[in-house]
Amino acid sequence: MRLHALAPARLELDEALGYYADIHPGLADVLFKEIIRSRKLIEQFPYAWMNMGRGVHGFIVRGYPYTIVYEVLGEDIWVIAYAHHKRRPGYWRKRLKQIPK
Repeated sequence: MRLHALAPARLELDEALGYYADIHPGLADVLFKEIIRSRKLIEQFPYAWMNMGRGVHGFIVRGYPYTIVYEVLGEDIWVIAYAHHKRRPGYWRKRLKQIPK
Protein backbone atom coordinates (compact mmCIF):
# COMPACT_ATOMS: atom_id res chain seq x y z
CA MET A 1 0.00 0.00 0.00
CA ARG A 2 1.12 3.53 -0.77
CA LEU A 3 0.04 6.44 1.38
CA HIS A 4 -0.63 9.83 -0.22
CA ALA A 5 -1.96 13.03 1.29
CA LEU A 6 -4.19 15.65 -0.28
CA ALA A 7 -2.66 19.14 -0.38
CA PRO A 8 -5.06 20.54 2.26
CA ALA A 9 -4.12 17.68 4.59
CA ARG A 10 -0.41 18.37 4.10
CA LEU A 11 -1.08 22.02 4.93
CA GLU A 12 -2.93 21.01 8.11
CA LEU A 13 0.02 18.90 9.20
CA ASP A 14 2.47 21.73 8.48
CA GLU A 15 0.31 24.12 10.52
CA ALA A 16 0.11 21.66 13.42
CA LEU A 17 3.87 21.14 13.41
CA GLY A 18 4.41 24.89 13.30
CA TYR A 19 2.03 25.44 16.20
CA TYR A 20 3.78 22.88 18.39
CA ALA A 21 7.23 24.14 17.34
CA ASP A 22 6.23 27.62 18.54
CA ILE A 23 5.36 26.17 21.93
CA HIS A 24 8.52 24.04 22.11
CA PRO A 25 10.60 22.51 19.29
CA GLY A 26 10.62 19.14 21.01
CA LEU A 27 6.83 18.94 20.86
CA ALA A 28 6.85 19.27 17.07
CA ASP A 29 9.47 16.52 16.84
CA VAL A 30 7.38 14.20 18.99
CA LEU A 31 4.26 14.94 16.94
CA PHE A 32 6.12 14.27 13.69
CA LYS A 33 7.42 10.93 15.00
CA GLU A 34 3.92 9.99 16.13
CA ILE A 35 2.51 10.89 12.70
CA ILE A 36 5.14 8.65 11.05
CA ARG A 37 4.28 5.80 13.44
CA SER A 38 0.57 6.30 12.78
CA ARG A 39 1.02 6.33 9.01
CA LYS A 40 3.01 3.08 9.15
CA LEU A 41 0.22 1.41 11.11
CA ILE A 42 -2.36 2.69 8.62
CA GLU A 43 -0.30 1.28 5.75
CA GLN A 44 0.02 -2.10 7.47
CA PHE A 45 -3.60 -2.39 8.60
CA PRO A 46 -5.67 0.07 6.55
CA TYR A 47 -9.06 -1.39 7.45
CA ALA A 48 -8.37 -1.89 11.16
CA TRP A 49 -9.09 1.65 12.28
CA MET A 50 -12.30 3.54 13.01
CA ASN A 51 -14.92 3.33 10.24
CA MET A 52 -16.30 6.83 9.67
CA GLY A 53 -18.73 5.81 6.93
CA ARG A 54 -18.61 5.82 3.12
CA GLY A 55 -15.27 4.02 3.03
CA VAL A 56 -13.53 6.62 5.17
CA HIS A 57 -11.45 5.60 8.18
CA GLY A 58 -9.91 7.50 11.07
CA PHE A 59 -6.80 6.87 13.12
CA ILE A 60 -6.51 8.79 16.40
CA VAL A 61 -2.98 10.11 16.86
CA ARG A 62 -1.63 9.03 20.24
CA GLY A 63 -0.97 11.91 22.62
CA TYR A 64 -2.31 14.65 20.33
CA PRO A 65 -5.81 15.94 19.50
CA TYR A 66 -5.74 14.80 15.87
CA THR A 67 -7.34 12.08 13.79
CA ILE A 68 -5.81 11.04 10.49
CA VAL A 69 -8.81 10.76 8.18
CA TYR A 70 -8.19 8.58 5.12
CA GLU A 71 -9.73 6.50 2.37
CA VAL A 72 -8.40 3.28 0.84
CA LEU A 73 -8.65 2.95 -2.94
CA GLY A 74 -7.05 -0.20 -4.30
CA GLU A 75 -3.37 -0.10 -3.37
CA ASP A 76 -3.51 3.60 -2.48
CA ILE A 77 -4.38 5.22 0.83
CA TRP A 78 -5.38 8.88 0.63
CA VAL A 79 -5.07 11.06 3.72
CA ILE A 80 -7.96 13.47 3.53
CA ALA A 81 -7.26 15.40 6.71
CA TYR A 82 -5.21 15.65 9.85
CA ALA A 83 -8.37 16.68 11.66
CA HIS A 84 -8.07 18.51 14.96
CA HIS A 85 -10.60 17.27 17.48
CA LYS A 86 -11.85 20.81 18.20
CA ARG A 87 -12.65 21.63 14.56
CA ARG A 88 -16.08 21.44 13.09
CA PRO A 89 -16.93 17.75 12.61
CA GLY A 90 -16.95 16.57 9.02
CA TYR A 91 -15.40 19.75 7.57
CA TRP A 92 -13.10 17.51 5.51
CA ARG A 93 -15.95 15.68 3.68
CA LYS A 94 -15.85 18.15 0.77
CA ARG A 95 -12.26 17.02 0.13
CA LEU A 96 -13.42 13.54 -0.87
CA LYS A 97 -14.00 14.89 -4.40
CA GLN A 98 -10.28 15.73 -4.65
CA ILE A 99 -9.16 12.10 -4.41
CA PRO A 100 -8.16 10.72 -7.83
CA LYS A 101 -10.40 7.74 -8.58
